[in-house]
Amino acid sequence: MSSKRSRNKPASARPSAQRASSQSRSAQSRSVQGGSVQRTTPGRGSAARVAPGAGQAPEERPGNPNLLLGVTVTVAVLLGLYYHVLALRQMQELVGLPMLDHHLLYGASTVDTLRAAMTGDDLGQLSWVHKTAGLLFSLVTALATSLSVGLHAPRRPWRRLLYVAPLAFVVVSLAQNIVVDRLLGRPGDGTVALASTLTLITWLLLAACAVTTAWVLIAAFVREFRRRWDDPSLQS
Repeated sequence: MSSKRSRNKPASARPSAQRASSQSRSAQSRSVQGGSVQRTTPGRGSAARVAPGAGQAPEERPGNPNLLLGVTVTVAVLLGLYYHVLALRQMQELVGLPMLDHHLLYGASTVDTLRAAMTGDDLGQLSWVHKTAGLLFSLVTALATSLSVGLHAPRRPWRRLLYVAPLAFVVVSLAQNIVVDRLLGRPGDGTVALASTLTLITWLLLAACAVTTAWVLIAAFVREFRRRWDDPSLQS
């Protein structure tokens, strides 16, 4: 009986040893897996730390109003060259006499001479030039002067007076074009003095707009130059 018991003891011990070895293997596998999780965790944390910075939207930069002002002034100058140097000069070459728009003062004799030299097609062409290039030139010139005053004129009580010249230029210029077209198309019209006065005032207001725009921009440039000169941190 003792010999049988001794033979059975190793057999019963084998399963326990197998269970112990399997438990140790599972514990090692769990430790390995735990170690892998711990090793990959810093990577995830670093990715999480980078993600908020990468996902932030870029800051929007405000627009530059001086760019709009520069474009408007350039367009006004180009329209002025087209209207007075090209379009009205072509009408002068076509008729052989300067248009009333290029006179400062004129009388009934000047109007009668120009009316006799112009045909119906010439009158229609001049009216078309007034309604297109003349209208655009007046509006853009007034806009350029108003923008320069609004952006760079000093904050003084008399600042609003600077808007009078561009607004008046639009009104008087359009009225002058209408009166001149009607004067040349209707013989015996008694609006010669009115047309001459409107033409003179149009040129004076155009000069006022040009002087106002140039003065405001030059004064703003001088102020900015002095500010940068007095503050060394802005010179870079």
